Amino acid sequence: MLHKGLFGAMALAGTLIVTSASAATYEYDTVFADSETISIDAQVAGTYPARSEVLVKMPNNNQYAVPVGEGADLSIWRENELVTVSITQGLIIEVTDTEAADPGYTYVLVDDTSDFDGIPDNVLVRQLTVTTTIKSVDMETGYVTFLAPSGDERRGLYADPDTLRALDVEKGSLFELTYFDAIDIEQR
Repeated sequence: MLHKGLFGAMALAGTLIVTSASAATYEYDTVFADSETISIDAQVAGTYPARSEVLVKMPNNNQYAVPVGEGADLSIWRENELVTVSITQGLIIEVTDTEAADPGYTYVLVDDTSDFDGIPDNVLVRQLTVTTTIKSVDMETGYVTFLAPSGDERRGLYADPDTLRALDVEKGSLFELTYFDAIDIEQR
C-alpha cells in the first residue's frame, strides 16, 4: 500500500508541470486520480442567489456556502431541508507558510479551459486557497491532512513531494494550501 501511494505521488509530480513563469495545465483525471470523497449530511440554512450558493448548516453547527453553478434554480432549496454535500478532495498544488493570524478560504470555480481539461459534465470543480491548520504530513507518500473550511479533516496528495519535504511543516501550524476539489449537493 505504501509503495502504491509513493508511486502515485511520484507519477503525479512527473505529470504536472508547474512553473512560476507560466500557468499550469491540469487534467481532471490526474488531479482526482488518487482522490477521496467525503459525504456530509447537512441542513439548508438559506441561499445566496447573487453568488449561486446554497448555505448549509453542518453537523458541527458551522455554516458553509456550497456553490451550485451559475444559473442554477435556487428555489428548489428550501430552508431546513436535509441535504448531503459530497466533496471529492483533489490534488494539493501549493503549500506555503503564512503570516495570517486566522483561518480562512477563498475559491474560484474552474471550467474546462486550456488550463484545466477533461472536467465531466455536471461536475463542479473549485480551486481553493485555504489558510488552515496542518494536522499531519506523511513525507513518504506526500499526503497532507488538514482542517477543511467545512470543519472536517481532509487528506490530499501534494503534487510536489520534494518541495513538501523542504517545508518546515509542524503539526498544528497555520499554512496556506491551494488545492482542487469537486463539490456536489443533493436533496435527501
